[in-house]
Amino acid sequence: MICAKCRSPHSEVVNTRTTRGGSQIWRRRRCADCGKVSTTYERQDLSYIRVVSDNDAITPYCRSLLFASLLKVIPDSSLTALDVENLTDSIELKIASLKDDMISSLKLRDLVLATLKPADINAFMNYLVQHNQFRTKTDINSAIKLY
Repeated sequence: MICAKCRSPHSEVVNTRTTRGGSQIWRRRRCADCGKVSTTYERQDLSYIRVVSDNDAITPYCRSLLFASLLKVIPDSSLTALDVENLTDSIELKIASLKDDMISSLKLRDLVLATLKPADINAFMNYLVQHNQFRTKTDINSAIKLY
């Protein structure tokens, strides 16, 4: 880390904790040259993960796309941006726990739905309808029971 005050590249970690349910690491750092204390938040980089779509197209995983898709389905004033950020963190923890560098778009959708259902049922329903193709009411009911 480069010190914000003196621009020195030398710092030492004086305290570390996990935050946001283990999805981030909070670190308190002290500059070895000027003594300024600063705080950093670190999260795992999942850019190595590739998403395989239904038509076998492969795209890199993008946190901002996941965040935007969640934000899009959440009804106004239902959840805050911080809540959506926490949901995104929860989903990313589940993705990382798969320990694979490829994930199907169907598996990603399932992880999102499983995370959304207990958090906000309206957002869950909106996501379910937007990311599935239903033909009958029975299809919708069986999908709801699945998650």
